[in-house]
Formats: sequence, structure tokens, C-alpha cells
Amino acid sequence: QNGIYDCTYFTRYGMPVRNYYLDTMYMFWCWHSDMPLNLGLITSFWLSDSSYWKGLVGEDKYLYNALDCVNTLSVMVAMLPQIPQWVRDNYVKVFPKVFPCIQTAVYGPRVDVDKLLTFRGQLEYDVAVLEKRLKVISGNPKFKPASPKMKLDLLKGLPGCKDITGSDKVELAKVAFKGPLHTRIVDILREYNKKSKLLSTYADPRLGPKDTLLFAHSPAFAGTGRFATRASIFGEIEKFNTKGAPQWVSLGFQIQNIPEKMREFIHAPPGFKLAGIDGKQAESRATAYMCQDLGYIDAVENSPDFHSHNASKFFGIPF
Repeated sequence: QNGIYDCTYFTRYGMPVRNYYLDTMYMFWCWHSDMPLNLGLITSFWLSDSSYWKGLVGEDKYLYNALDCVNTLSVMVAMLPQIPQWVRDNYVKVFPKVFPCIQTAVYGPRVDVDKLLTFRGQLEYDVAVLEKRLKVISGNPKFKPASPKMKLDLLKGLPGCKDITGSDKVELAKVAFKGPLHTRIVDILREYNKKSKLLSTYADPRLGPKDTLLFAHSPAFAGTGRFATRASIFGEIEKFNTKGAPQWVSLGFQIQNIPEKMREFIHAPPGFKLAGIDGKQAESRATAYMCQDLGYIDAVENSPDFHSHNASKFFGIPF
């Protein structure tokens, strides 16, 4: 079950894993990709005589891990005789992708720490300036832009905005539409949201050995067939809770949406090269060829602006 997790740790500490061919999580995903992939659910799905054991994690870790192993094996034994050929075909395509995921999880790219610190310092300054502006606009020296309630109070206090119900993207767009002053305030809020997210998500990563950026990949979870990515499974103890249990924080971050500026700070490890690959209108092109719509194919291949082309067809406006 989710062998990437275990094998990544084994690989990091030099313990080879042999005969890793079957994985309940990936087999289940190849069969039911729209369902959750946790072992508790998969076990209840396949084993009629199973009982819930996940609550034991904080009580008896030995029994918990033993039941994890037994149930994983029992699920696979139950699945194998019933697996359709199309699921086997999917599994044969998906499962080999597990192994490069293990490699990338252990050996991350190197980060130029000096450039990262400069970038972070600029973001911290920008966020502080934006927060100061919003305090002046709100008339409240204790205004906190990260507080949804305070942001909502600020927006509802603007002329004609009593009907605003939140501070998400849709509601901000409604406020901006009401006038130039509203637009300016919304622009400041948007800029604050953007830069504070960059600061908290990307500009302060906990790096691995030798200033490496660690992350985790998986060929499952993403419904479109692309790899899913998240912060590394490796972590460090940040603090202890009131019961003395360690609170872990992950190293690195998910790398799918790294801001363009930050890519300048990331370098390939020795013996490797970094490459960027992107397909223009990949989903639309795949759809066009799969449905064999000649007009659609012509548009996606030859139109100077595919989205404007579609809009012209929808609304009957020449493009």
C-alpha cells in the first residue's frame, strides 16, 4: 500500500527493496481512480470481516503497523482473482512510474540559498508595505489582511458593497466592478494575497541535505493522468505538543506551480539536467484528435488564439 512512501525511506538509508511488483493503492487507483486511496477505505471495500484499526496509531504502534501489513496483504489476495484485463493493462502502464518517483524523492535539485534569501527579503518587505496600506485604508491600525472576517468587514464598508458575502476571488471581482476606488482596493488585496502566499508556500522552504529541495511525486491521485506532487515525505520536528508528541513539518514543497522567479534559484544536481516541457493546448488537442472533429482539430492546430476562436463560435461574434 503506497509503496513509494516505504521505498523512499529504504532507498535513503541504503536498504534495497526486491520483488516490489504489487501495490494495493496503485492497483485500486487503476480500477477506481475517482475514489479515495487510503488503506482503511480500501480494506472496508474488499474485506467483509475487517474491523477499523486506524485509531490505534496513537495507542499501540506495533499492533497498528501489524494490522496495516496484514490488511494490505489480505486486500491484494482478495483483489487479484477479480482484476479485469483492462485494470491489469492500466497497472502495467502506471506502476513502472513509481520508481523514478522514488529517485526524485531522495535526490532533489540544489537551491541557491543566497538568491532565495534575497527573494524572501523582498517579499517580506512588499507584504509589510501592502499590510500598512490596508491598515490605512481600513482605518484600523490592528487590521490583519490574513483575517477573512476583517477583509469582509473592509469590503462591506465600501459604498454599494453591503451584499458582499466573502473575500474570495468571485466576491473580490464583484467589488472591483463597482468603481475605480473599489478596483484599487481590490488590487491591493489581491497583491497582498499573492505575495503572502508566495512567502509562506515557496520562499521559506525547509531544505534537505546540502541545500537540496526535496519533494514527493506520485503517478496516482491526479485524475488527468499527470503526476501528483506535494512536499517531501521527509520532515523535521518543529515542536512538541502538550502531550509530548512531536509535531512534524515537511521538507520542501510541491513543485508543480513553482513561481517563475524561483526557478532561477534551482539547479540540477551533479550528473543531471533540468528541462521544462509543456504542450500548448494539450488537453484541447488530445480531445480534438480523440473525437476526430476536423473543425476542432483545425482550430487547435491553426487558430492564432484558440480560446477567442471558441468564444466566437459560442456567441456568433466574428474572430
